[in-house]
Amino acid sequence: MGKQIILNVLNEMGFVVLENEEDDFNLQDYIVDSLQFVEFIVGIEEAIGLTLTENFLDYNLLLSFQGFSEKLKEYMEKSINQENTQDTAQDVMS
Repeated sequence: MGKQIILNVLNEMGFVVLENEEDDFNLQDYIVDSLQFVEFIVGIEEAIGLTLTENFLDYNLLLSFQGFSEKLKEYMEKSINQENTQDTAQDVMS
């Protein structure tokens, strides 16, 4: 889920990523400056339809593709669970 999103965003940014979803690689090999970093974060946000928290604005998170994708997956799952909890609470109150 998160891994493919990251690879798609990198592809949309014009990078040819030779690694696959199972590899761990340094995303900083692709995203080398602040403009690319902002473009990458915005691309992720657009792809998942969520605004990432400031925790994702740490360039060092890009040291590990696997680590970043796991953090992204956890964030998306947490956001979905919160959304479902809010929907359930609204249904109960109705």
